[in-house]
Amino acid sequence: MATSFYNEKNDDIAQDLVNVLVECECEVLDFLAHLKPQDGENLQFDDDTSEEVEAEEGADAVAEGGEGGESVTDG
Repeated sequence: MATSFYNEKNDDIAQDLVNVLVECECEVLDFLAHLKPQDGENLQFDDDTSEEVEAEEGADAVAEGGEGGESVTDG
C-alpha cells in the first residue's frame, strides 16, 4: 500500500501519478480519472531524459546514410 498527497499545486505530476497507478493496476480516484489512458492506449512516461529521443535520431541518421553508415556508389 502506498499513500500519495496531491493538490492543485501538483498538476505537473498528475499524469505520471495516474500512469503509475494504472500500470500497477491500482484504483484511480474520480478526480484524476480524466487522465486515465483509453483502453488499448500505451502509457507514456515523461522521465525528463533525452536518451530515447537520441536513440531514435541515431537510428534515423543511420537509415538515411548519415552517422554510422555511409552510402558509396561507383560511378
